[in-house]
Amino acid sequence: MSTHSCAGLILVTGSPAAGKSRLLAEWTARLRRRWQVCGIETAPDTSRRQGSRAAAPAYHIRIIGSSQVWPWAVRVEGTDAREYPEATRRAVLERVRPALPVSDVCVFEDLGPQEIAGQGFATLVDEALAVGHLWVLASAKRSTIDDLRRRFPVGGTIVLDLDEHPDPEEVFAFLERELDTRLASRIGACSGLGGLVEVGLGSFLHSFRVPLKGHALAYIQTLLLTTFGRSLRGRGLFRISLLMAMLKAFSPAGRTIRPMFYIFMQGASFALPVQLLGWHLFSVILGAIILNGFTLFLSLIVNYVMFGKSILAALGNLVGTVTGLFGLELDSWLAGLGFLFLLKAVIAVGVAVAGYYFHLTPRLFRLGRRAGAFLRPRNVPKGPQTLGQSALGALRDVLRPTFLLAFLLSILMILFFARLTSGELIFLLIRGLCIAFAGFWLFRRINVQKVGDSLRRRFSGSMAVSMTEALRVLQEEEPPEKGGPTEITR
Repeated sequence: MSTHSCAGLILVTGSPAAGKSRLLAEWTARLRRRWQVCGIETAPDTSRRQGSRAAAPAYHIRIIGSSQVWPWAVRVEGTDAREYPEATRRAVLERVRPALPVSDVCVFEDLGPQEIAGQGFATLVDEALAVGHLWVLASAKRSTIDDLRRRFPVGGTIVLDLDEHPDPEEVFAFLERELDTRLASRIGACSGLGGLVEVGLGSFLHSFRVPLKGHALAYIQTLLLTTFGRSLRGRGLFRISLLMAMLKAFSPAGRTIRPMFYIFMQGASFALPVQLLGWHLFSVILGAIILNGFTLFLSLIVNYVMFGKSILAALGNLVGTVTGLFGLELDSWLAGLGFLFLLKAVIAVGVAVAGYYFHLTPRLFRLGRRAGAFLRPRNVPKGPQTLGQSALGALRDVLRPTFLLAFLLSILMILFFARLTSGELIFLLIRGLCIAFAGFWLFRRINVQKVGDSLRRRFSGSMAVSMTEALRVLQEEEPPEKGGPTEITR
């Protein structure tokens, strides 16, 4: 029988009075304060009294996190034989099995001859031991340990004998360190997948000058963070956003500083309600609305800096004119801007719900790979540009046909919908070009690699693990097979 691929297996054993159930219950309660724990435990009010060597006439079990109790290992009256109700087994399988992919630890109390023979909860144990990121914690009688290890082979299995080990707390501390490292690795894998999509699709959209690409990428980021959050139960989203932003520095096309800032700020705005309210559909929808509203807000701020209030009035009036064609009358330019925010929110809700209920990240992963396949990732310039080089590069940016086209479209929108005089329009034209030049010059003065190296030097512990894993995922040549090493459920 091949060795299982779970993160690890800890078997707690000892004499009947050693306190296996008590220790397992204490560890489960402590782990649940921080980690996702699933599995089966003995119902406290029906377990054998601590210190008693007599076997209980019946055992009742419950699923961790649930108050419902089921009978199990019921002694047949007048004999030493026990019955294991099939209804209990089916109920446990139906409830625990879906929790395995999103849990960190799975607990099984009192594995024994039933599981060794392939009966009882053996199928569920096999499934738990096949989940790559999952630690399995189980108790068993000392006489069954060797048979259990042969039936459920796991490399590096830890056997904790409570009659012989002087300090079980050492094993618990080891388990928590391993869980920290595993979580950091999973966060890094998610960051690498997100960075790959941002680099691949972002570069593709930039290279072909796709209109509104920033808003499209914001919706893609919403979908990514929702899917990652589902796998991680909302943990690590701030760190994922930071690492995705840093990985944008490897983009083979387009500027990186502003997208890096947007990626992090948008991700943080999504992560904030999840952090405060916990992981559920309402917090995900709220985060999606804030993320995409923030994208539109930043876009309006940038345009306001370049053109002043007139660009906002023009945009609001344009929206009012378009909606009027469909019979929806908006009485002011502010109402037009409000309609834009409402429209973005409705789309964001749809994207969030899709990411919450459907696993769409593998498709985005493959799309990102294909979109960026023709672009070889480049390294960020190693040294800062001189003042002259920055100014010359900024001038080229201002004179790019795509920038001039977008700039002139903004001027035309102001001309037709803001109702300005010719003098005010000329002033806005000069002002916008000057501010754009200054912004391009400033972006070129920032050495992205130096900033990234500085941050990496300061990373320690779990952050370093996440960064290493993210870079490994980003640099892989081929997309992983389903369930492969970079799958986010690992």
